[in-house]
Amino acid sequence: MELFFRKNGSGDPLIILHGLFGSGMNWHTLARYFGAEYEVFLVDQRNHGRSPHDEVFNYSVMAGDLADFLDQQHIGKASIIGHSMGAKTAISFALAHPDKVNKLVAVDMGVKEYPVQDDDLQKGLTSLDFDAIQSRSEADATLASYIPDMRIRAFIMQNLHWGPDKKMKWRMNVASIIDNIDEIGTAVEVQEPYQGAILFVKAADSNYILPEDYACLMERFPNGSIEVISNAGHWIHADNPADFGEVVIRFLTS
Repeated sequence: MELFFRKNGSGDPLIILHGLFGSGMNWHTLARYFGAEYEVFLVDQRNHGRSPHDEVFNYSVMAGDLADFLDQQHIGKASIIGHSMGAKTAISFALAHPDKVNKLVAVDMGVKEYPVQDDDLQKGLTSLDFDAIQSRSEADATLASYIPDMRIRAFIMQNLHWGPDKKMKWRMNVASIIDNIDEIGTAVEVQEPYQGAILFVKAADSNYILPEDYACLMERFPNGSIEVISNAGHWIHADNPADFGEVVIRFLTS
């Protein structure tokens, strides 16, 4: 599978993987910031953005997609930033290919099981009647009933586009994502401690990484560290991009 990507900057390769229902475009602003030091690849994972759709959707195949992507781009070794679902993809890849990873950043996501709790969001995605909706403002009004947070709704709506039939459509494969939604919540099995450099970035206002998780994470990732970003929820890169960017670039360049 050839994943769609955008590229920015110059230097050593840095790959950014978005979260569930997102796309590489969600990271456009921070890509410019990181691009001052790195050649940044904003990758759309399968079933998201402009990348191909497929019925199979789990961390094993997404890690395999990433391995293929490095081969296709002739990248021998890269640093990787992954947010939420993207973090689990990145960790799965690093466990399978530790020699291909320089530094790893897991954004507001550990490795334990997280039941996906986006029921309202999923309902919102399937609520749009594309035969009737004539504008983005109409789509936004419908989605607002299910996704009241305007910032999250704006990220989700980056996936809307006009099809060749002049009807609005989702770029992402909503059916496959929802059919396989339980796969996204599964734990990443760490058979042996990962010895590479990894930074877990926790959002202060999020409960994805809890203080009681710290000891387990450090046992499985002995060369890891944890940073907490204040004034931020799960979408850290949107809530507090300045502090997030500073913490990440300090880790990557140290």
